[in-house]
Amino acid sequence: MAEEWLYWPTSQGGLGLPETLAFSQALQLCSLRDATHSVAITHRVPRWFAPAFVLFQEPLEYGSVGFDILYAPIPGGLTLQEPWRGLAPFWIEPLRTWHGLVGTHCQLEVFKWAAMEIPYWYNRFLHASKTGGLTGPASKNSRLFISQGYVRIQDFVDRYGLLPTRDLCKTILGEENFDTPGKWSFAAGFFSRQVVRLLGLDVTAEPVEGPHLEAKFCAASHEWAFDQVLFINGRNHEFYRLLHKLPAIKRKPHRPLGITDEPDWKDLWRRERGLDRDLLPILCDIKFRLQHNGINVRLKYRHQTDDVLCIHGCGVVEDTEHLFWGCSIAQAVWDSFYRTSIVYWCMLSRGLRWCTSSDSLSLRSTSSPTAVTIFFVCST
Repeated sequence: MAEEWLYWPTSQGGLGLPETLAFSQALQLCSLRDATHSVAITHRVPRWFAPAFVLFQEPLEYGSVGFDILYAPIPGGLTLQEPWRGLAPFWIEPLRTWHGLVGTHCQLEVFKWAAMEIPYWYNRFLHASKTGGLTGPASKNSRLFISQGYVRIQDFVDRYGLLPTRDLCKTILGEENFDTPGKWSFAAGFFSRQVVRLLGLDVTAEPVEGPHLEAKFCAASHEWAFDQVLFINGRNHEFYRLLHKLPAIKRKPHRPLGITDEPDWKDLWRRERGLDRDLLPILCDIKFRLQHNGINVRLKYRHQTDDVLCIHGCGVVEDTEHLFWGCSIAQAVWDSFYRTSIVYWCMLSRGLRWCTSSDSLSLRSTSSPTAVTIFFVCST
């Protein structure tokens, strides 16, 4: 059996085994879920998470704090550079998994309701240009805002009761920091227009004022959802489903079994599972192994890369059909077995062929359920 079949669900013909990497990532992600869930409800860091929360602060730049790391661009690769190295080995992997899920399932439009709270300068969703540069690294004037504590749009509202209009930004930037009045005015206007473009805010409107969470907790309270799974309420198996990608089956089963026309796979596996209900559990297991071990048998054991002749001296290429049906040894076993079985005469009258015992079998339309059950019990 090809390795890919190990991880496909039993409803689709596989063994349904959990894939180790995705299972481990889902389990690690649960730690991050527990922390964000606790902070979103209690608005304080749980004691067990306090050391990790301190580590979260080290790699953050451009004024980001605490759970702003959920918006940060997490680096990949085998080698970690400073300052991310402090998160290794445990926390960097859940954050990388988080980063991948956010990139796949989240868009900035989902967080427009929280546009006032999200970090502005170090945010994976906010790009200063089409080249992909973040607003902080791409702006020469970001340090002037950050040094005065303007990290998110809410900071402007808290201090002035206004959104960052051109005139307000001129006041914050200060004319003394620019060579000419023209550059000063252009920088202020550029930032104000950029806020409108990226966050969709009307900077001329009167903002809504009121209490809000501490900046370091805001990102934890945002509604992070991956494929309709709300992160703070997600379960391990739901994370696994999101992370696990079914491997591609390079060689479908019908070809090694000598069947030219590809069957309806959903119907086939549903029928297979239906037949299993009529068999003893141990016989079901034997039937499953017989049918699937014949698929890509040489790939499984990996000691043959070319077609080989039957080891019993038949002089023909060894394949699944020959091993289980056409080989002289197999024929002798079938003959001796069916000669004493009443189902032999039932099947012989309808034409007993190789395709009758392969995975493309359609016995329900030609035989009674009792005959089908007897045939499969005998076959296993």
